[in-house]
Amino acid sequence: MVATAELPFLDRPRDKRLGPSRRNVPIADYLREASRSFRSNITRSLLTMLGIVIGTGAVIAVLAIGNGSQASIASRINALGTNLVTVNPGRFRSGGVASAAGESSALTFADAQAIAGLKPAVVAVAPQISKSFQITAGAQNTNTNVIGTTPSYTAVNRWDVSEGSFFTDADIQTSERVAVIGQTTAQTLFGNAAAIGQTINIGGVGFSVIGLMEERSTIGPQDNNDQVFVPITTAHYRLIGGPSLDTSSLRSISVEAKSAGDIPAATAAVQGLLEQRHNIGPSAADDFSIQSQSQLLQVSTGVQQALTVFLVGIAAISLVVGGIGIMNIMLVSVTERTREIGIRKAVGASRHDIMMQFVIEALLLSLAGGLIGIVAGPLAAFAYGHFAGAAIQITVPPMLLATGVSLAIGLFFGVYPAQRAARLDPIQALRAE
Repeated sequence: MVATAELPFLDRPRDKRLGPSRRNVPIADYLREASRSFRSNITRSLLTMLGIVIGTGAVIAVLAIGNGSQASIASRINALGTNLVTVNPGRFRSGGVASAAGESSALTFADAQAIAGLKPAVVAVAPQISKSFQITAGAQNTNTNVIGTTPSYTAVNRWDVSEGSFFTDADIQTSERVAVIGQTTAQTLFGNAAAIGQTINIGGVGFSVIGLMEERSTIGPQDNNDQVFVPITTAHYRLIGGPSLDTSSLRSISVEAKSAGDIPAATAAVQGLLEQRHNIGPSAADDFSIQSQSQLLQVSTGVQQALTVFLVGIAAISLVVGGIGIMNIMLVSVTERTREIGIRKAVGASRHDIMMQFVIEALLLSLAGGLIGIVAGPLAAFAYGHFAGAAIQITVPPMLLATGVSLAIGLFFGVYPAQRAARLDPIQALRAE
């Protein structure tokens, strides 16, 4: 039997405005009763809030990882230059059959030279041809991508040389056998030895290494640092081959606009010029595509956001499961404490008192689970960032949101058990064993 001394709220004076069945009970009394119930069976309480802990922590961790990934990708794309426009070969049809994207030979070196004349919207142009080659240096070898381009490549793509120098216009004119290599390529071929001045063999042709590119972050599966750059004329005449450089197929053309605000004008000018050069009518589809960094950023951000929302939705299921667990345990608690409820009602506790007691117990469980999840979530995110080498970004709003949702779930799933306890008939409850 529960003594009246254990029910401090029964000693409080009645609030006449609430009528004879209501008492003006301070919230502190309900909290003390809820905490006493929590401590009476600590193991069951911890297991009950486990779903809330997992759900809250998972939501915070997923948002931290997703936000960090978005920020990292955005910084990498912006590092390439906000005024960069890339022209790629696009789809075209021949005999009713559509080629795959990138297979069209629509872009030529002559196109790149024409685009370079679109002043002042276009500042510089860097055409690129490429092919994969087996590269050897002494006993070491690697298979990597060889890019033929022009000296403006570093300025257009904002990618500088860390050691040595990039090739010059004079090297383009004379088709010099010089190469600038990436950090990964240098490590593979020469280890810790100096790469500048070394000779590498590309497709049976010897090249002198004159420069080493700065290390650059990678977007996507391809390692940006595992590449070799050679003069575009050298790549065409000595490696890839073809009748004329002007008509050779380009992998892409990098275009530097005057500023980020000039990108729309530069894009329109490039599109109009290429449509004119390729004899494309107003109603015909272009055989090339133009993409700016802002478009790439929007696509990447959209994909990341969709994935983050999907993962947060999965994590939120744990919160619902945790709420169901709280409701189940509270129903069990009502059954176990039926006689106690009857005694409380017999000595003057109202339905409101009983309901508030059980609702606050449910809220206390969900709040405790949410607070533990606030600690566990960032720890899980930091652990993932450390072992996966990924960027994370922890902010306060997701923590507040997860805590608020956990409280709402505790309230939602705690109301039904509380109502069931409040509606118990005191006579029937006192007869319970």
